Amino acid sequence: MQYLYGMILTGAALWAASLALSVLALFWSSRGGAWRPLASVLAAILALVISYFGTARFRFTYRRTVNQSHWGFDSKWFFWFSLALAAGALVAALCSVVAGQARRRRG
Repeated sequence: MQYLYGMILTGAALWAASLALSVLALFWSSRGGAWRPLASVLAAILALVISYFGTARFRFTYRRTVNQSHWGFDSKWFFWFSLALAAGALVAALCSVVAGQARRRRG
């Protein structure tokens, strides 16, 4: 049972980290500054990688039969939202970088 709790805790920590990195990337891409565009791109890429591994590689499934009824838990469904959020954060971060480059060129 300790293994089960450890897997749930690991999955929840990775999911929370990917959500936090995505929100942080969105926050940084909406603010100006010298280091924020690069940091937002890196945070979004890291969130995207964590979310990808959560949907494709790190899949925790648990199935059980209780009183002739079947129920199960699959962790990949939690990571689909964070994958979409990370992709949106990456797009926003890249748009922020491109807009910053265009502002610097204009003067």
